[in-house]
This record gives sequence, C-alpha cells and structure tokens, in this order.
Amino acid sequence: MSKKNDINDIYEAEKADEVKKVPRLRGRALKQGGFVIAMTAIVLVVIIVINVIATTLYNKYPLNLDLTADQHFTITDENQEYIRNINKPVTIYALSPETDYATNLQTMLSYQGYYGSVDLYAQQTYEFLLSYAKINNNIEIVFIDPDQPEMQDISQKYSDVSQSMNYCDLLVTSEFELNGQTISRHKLISSADFFETETDSYGYYTTISGSNLESVLTSALYTVTSERTYYVGNIASHNTSAIDNYATLLENNNYVVEEISSLVTADIDSKYDIVVLCAPTEDLSEEEVNRLSAFLENGGSYGKSLIYIASSNQGELPNLEEFLYEWGYTFKSGTLYETDSGYHRTGRNTEVLSLAESNDILEVPSSYYFYVSDYNKPILIESPNNSAYSVQSLVGFNDTTVVYPANAPENWTADNAEKGDFVRAGMSTYTTYSGVDAITSNVVALSSADFINNSTVSSSYVYNLNLMLSLSNRLVGAADEITFTNKVIESDTFSPTEANVNVIRWIFAIIVPIVVIAAGIYIFVRRKNL
Repeated sequence: MSKKNDINDIYEAEKADEVKKVPRLRGRALKQGGFVIAMTAIVLVVIIVINVIATTLYNKYPLNLDLTADQHFTITDENQEYIRNINKPVTIYALSPETDYATNLQTMLSYQGYYGSVDLYAQQTYEFLLSYAKINNNIEIVFIDPDQPEMQDISQKYSDVSQSMNYCDLLVTSEFELNGQTISRHKLISSADFFETETDSYGYYTTISGSNLESVLTSALYTVTSERTYYVGNIASHNTSAIDNYATLLENNNYVVEEISSLVTADIDSKYDIVVLCAPTEDLSEEEVNRLSAFLENGGSYGKSLIYIASSNQGELPNLEEFLYEWGYTFKSGTLYETDSGYHRTGRNTEVLSLAESNDILEVPSSYYFYVSDYNKPILIESPNNSAYSVQSLVGFNDTTVVYPANAPENWTADNAEKGDFVRAGMSTYTTYSGVDAITSNVVALSSADFINNSTVSSSYVYNLNLMLSLSNRLVGAADEITFTNKVIESDTFSPTEANVNVIRWIFAIIVPIVVIAAGIYIFVRRKNL
C-alpha cells in the first residue's frame, strides 16, 4: 500500500513539475516574440529615418548619379562653389509647366529648326535648373504656365521684358535690402541663349553644338544679386533725345541712371562711370567740350566712358565733331539708305537691318538675330594721329548701304551714291600707364538714337539692347559673363550593349528574387521552430 502511495506521490509530483514548466515555456516564447516585434519596430524606424534623411538630402543637394561619359548633367565644381556663395534670395521663373518643361523645350527647338541631340539638351536644361535650387536653398525655381492667369501678375510686374517672354525662357529675379533701400532686379534669358549653335556652310541647318546654360544662368544670378552699383549720367541739355529704353535696361542691371541738366554750370561728377550724350541738335560750347575731356581724363586716373549717339536729323555740330574726330570718328551729312530690299522694311529704305554677329563685346548665339535702326548718320572711323588712341568697328552696315544726301534732288538714285565702311557702333579707347598698369577711357559712337528707341527693340530677335548692355558692362568692367565649359552631348553617349542588358536582367529578374525567397523561407523555418 505504501508502494502504491509512493507511486501516486511521484505521479503527482511530476504533474506539478509539468504545470510549473508550462508557464516557463510560454514566458520564453513570449519573450522571443517580443524581441522579434521590437527588432521589427526598430528596423522600421531605421528605414523611416533613413528615408527622411535621404529625401531631405535629395531636396537640398543634387544627388543624381550622372553616368554620362563627360558628366553632361552635372554642374561644374567651380560653378557649384559660386552658386553656394549666393546669399540673396533668388526666384527663377521657368515659363512652362514643370512636367512638360523638357518636352516643350524640345518641341520648340525642333520647330525653330534646330538639329542635333535636341531631346538630350532639353532634358539637360531641366536637370540643371533643378540642380541650382538643390545647391543653394536661397534659389527657388518656379515653373509657371504662360497660358495660365497667374502669368499676368508676372507680366505686369516685369512689364519691360514681358513682350519678349516666350515658352521655356527663364526670368531670374531678386529683391533684397541694401543700405536701407529695397533693391529689385531681374533678367530675362531667352531659351535660344541656352545653347551654342553651328550653321552649315549653306545656311540651311542650325545644329546645337553645346550648352551655354551654366554660363548664362550664373551670369544672370551675378547680375541680379550683385551689391556693386554703377552710375550713368545722361546729359539732358542741347535738345537731346530720350534714352528711356536704355535707361530701363540699365536700371534692371545694377546701374543708377541720373540726369545731368547742364554742362555749363559745373564739371561732370566723378561718381559717374558712363556719360551719355544722345543726339543733341545744338552744338556744345568749347567749355562744355572741355568738361567732357576732363571727365574722361578723371584727374589722370581715367577709367571713364562717353557714349555718344548720333542722328541723321542733326545739323552741323563743329565743336562736338572736332572733339570726336580726335577719338577717330568722322561724321558725314545725310542718311544711310539700304538698297537691298531684304534688309529694310517695305518703303522704308532708311530703316536698315543687318544680321547680328559675334564680336569682342557680345556673343550672338545664332544667325536668327539682327540689328535695326532708322535715321542713321554716316560715321567713318580712322586711326587717330595719336597712337595712344585705338578705334574699332563693333557693328557695321551691309555693303549695299549708301548715303542718301541731306538735300537730295527729286531724281536722285542710289546708283552713283556714296558708299563706305560706315559703322553702326564703334569704340575708341585711349590708353596710358600708371607705372606698369594700363589705364583707359573710352568713347563709343552709335549712328542713331533709333538704335535704342526703335519700336522693335523689345522683340526677342532684335539684338540692339543686348549689345547696349554688354557694351555698358564692358565699359565699367562688370562681369558681363561668367563663363564655364560648354556641355557637349554626343549622340552615342550611352548605348547599352547586349552584355549590359543580360547582366541587368540576371541581377534583377533572377538573383534578387531568389535571395528574397530564400531569406523568407529561412525566417519562416526559424519562427516555426521557436
């Protein structure tokens, strides 16, 4: 009996041990399950944090991986450094919806007859724009549809360039405080200026040969954010003509334009970098001419410029023209007359057109641009007797242009009219030395006040004001252009081989799925055996 009781006691003890073991096993499983849940939560948190950090970095920095041979979609290191240092707020309006920008630019370029890797250059332009904003958060890119109502506000605010705005153009703007004053500047970049082009020998095909976008866009950033201000004095006496278009252009590009009411009562203030004398119909006195000379000499420091604008409506101006003759300019009476109907308006032979070509002052992006002006006074240039002066033609006229005499008879014809190498714009430079350093002053002569006042100067294809701005910047020593190496895209930049395709197919279609499935099976088995 006692043996039986012993067996029962042992049985009851074993049962009790089993009961005690059950919660221990359950606790262990619960502990392991909690660990797995905690690890899963930690992994999810890490993934979320990494995603947030990656998104923030992507929005702030250009993290795109450029696999092209010559880094076609990457802004140069020098340019990135310049962009990072911009400390003024800048808004760049891109005139197209963002999702269609590259497509619209490609369509427009193709429609205008451009050849080459148009699609790649259009995409490159879009990528560059985004990169500018990622490099510096002071720069904001705003894509705006020119056909939508909000464009009206932009056009009204920047009315001086609104008529020249076209699809995919860039309007670079900045507004900031300087010395207690609000400075507001803007610069319009035509999409045609984005690219370097080449025209075939027959003039039929224009091919995009490289991208200028880095240079033109960063130059515009410099223009709208620069704290350096230049001063231009406009002489308003002697019945001169208005310079409104030119003045507005200057004021939008770091210049202050002020009126000089008289040369009789006082010398020209040395604060002026440039003085403009636009088409006076009354001659200057000898004293006034001497004041012009004194301004250009600047107490022996030089570094000043005069822009003289002529007109065929002027009479005789002996004192002024004698002064200008010393700088290499000779003025004829009469009006320039274009005999080729392809270079004047119908019935307006005196409104002369000529193709804009690149020169030392201005880079013209293609052969689609031209200069136009009416009432052009014949100006010839010749080397002055003093070797310290050098004079050059910046823009000339067609060889089919002749002089229409001031008192031409009714039976006048162009057959035997006077011809010559007349200049539309010339620049004369006086050079002297301060020690070993060259110092200069300049006198620029233009053939007509209509060059800055013609009704067509707002057209995107008329390059009159482009020349005036580049010329002004050259005269004051401003950084008219910040130049970086053009980005040239070859048509075969990236061509995947059959081997490339097979490797990619094996990695993403076979290897990656197998690894994922194997990992899933392993985790399932481990979890089941817990």
